[in-house]
Amino acid sequence: MARHVEDGRRGVAICAPTAGVGCTYTAVNLAVALSQAGLSTLLIDGDLRSPQLGDYIRAEAAPEGLIQCLTEPGRRPGDVIHHEVLPNLSLLYSGGLADNAQELLASDGFKSLIERCLRDFEFTIVDCPAANDVADALRISSVVGYSLVVAKAHMTRSADVANLVKQLKEDGAEIVGTVLSEV
Repeated sequence: MARHVEDGRRGVAICAPTAGVGCTYTAVNLAVALSQAGLSTLLIDGDLRSPQLGDYIRAEAAPEGLIQCLTEPGRRPGDVIHHEVLPNLSLLYSGGLADNAQELLASDGFKSLIERCLRDFEFTIVDCPAANDVADALRISSVVGYSLVVAKAHMTRSADVANLVKQLKEDGAEIVGTVLSEV
């Protein structure tokens, strides 16, 4: 990740072929590490079907977030981003569940929001849902431009990882690395 940042890249989508491999865990820990290294970091919960960021970093009240930015005209990211949760770490929760997640993530509003976050923060991390369930991770990765693939030892099939990498590349995302959890 140090090389990724040094090369001037400002974001990454955290993806996995299957659920339960540690995507959110990886995203949270990477965000904390980058913020502790002094980078202004934004962590976005991009899983609008089964958000989990709140399981790791709880908000004081039910947080509004990404969904509200994409569905409410005039709503800006700054209205719902939780700034400085830790020094240099800000969060954008999912804002709940969305029945039309694919439609929201395919919107121009989502692309504009990510572009703004990439400009406003030194580094933006988007936690994605499992790619074998829905195409959301592919869309998010294509907008962010870079992906980090997470697999779990003794659970994730190498064919599933290879298929995900192929799909991500076909959608225009560059793979910056992989994480093997629970080794």
